[in-house]
Amino acid sequence: MYISDTLTVETRKNYHGGCRNITIKDFVMWADVAHPIMIGLHSETSEDELIDNVLYDGVEILEHAENQIDYQGCIGINNGDNITVKNVRFENLTINGKLISDDMPGKPRWYKTADMANIYVNDHVEGLTFSK
Repeated sequence: MYISDTLTVETRKNYHGGCRNITIKDFVMWADVAHPIMIGLHSETSEDELIDNVLYDGVEILEHAENQIDYQGCIGINNGDNITVKNVRFENLTINGKLISDDMPGKPRWYKTADMANIYVNDHVEGLTFSK
């Protein structure tokens, strides 16, 4: 059995209104394929929609090692089809035993945290933060 995109926040075809004020707290996950966390994909809506104010607090991702190049990254934020994603916060996020934050040791200031933690974020995401 394969578990893909374990925890997904998205809008869906024939649903309108977006997603706001979502909290995921104290959650441990392991996904053997694709992204343990996916935000924004599969919307298929013709209207502008918003995914806003999403908090992941105390989330731990275990043993993530995806081999398929198009599905790599513990977290995928891939908004399309008229979806805007903004104000997504990760607090106390641990990936494979490593605490991920905007002030990670060894991270140059000009790098996005996502670049240092194998996370895919497209260009239309606003207000993404990682803190401890």
